[in-house]
Amino acid sequence: MVSLVERAYERLTPEDRQHCRVFGHNYGEAGAVDVLGRKRGLPRALSGHNSYWIWGRDDPDTTWNVIIVIGGNQADNAAFFDSLEVVGRTANRWSMPYERGLDISIGRGPRFRRGEAWPRLREFI
Repeated sequence: MVSLVERAYERLTPEDRQHCRVFGHNYGEAGAVDVLGRKRGLPRALSGHNSYWIWGRDDPDTTWNVIIVIGGNQADNAAFFDSLEVVGRTANRWSMPYERGLDISIGRGPRFRRGEAWPRLREFI
């Protein structure tokens, strides 16, 4: 999964990389990017899931130009961006079944300011 995120990140221009974040639909996805992606130069991940939601509330007026999205429903994800490009799909027989077949997408042109969307992304279980 992190390798696919890295592949998506490598497709970005240097300018887009400066304004990019990764969004995981759960804390495991976001945590994998934060731990394993650090050595690969990936940006810090965001998630609305459990404690990751709390950590993403800083600077609520920030709007990123590009967000690499891990998983989620493509129609729901597309509603947040002017364009959403699928880069790859996870396929690891050792991962949890719900972590298989996740699309890794590049979302460009966010249709929101994070402060508006962030409360809607909260998912505490």
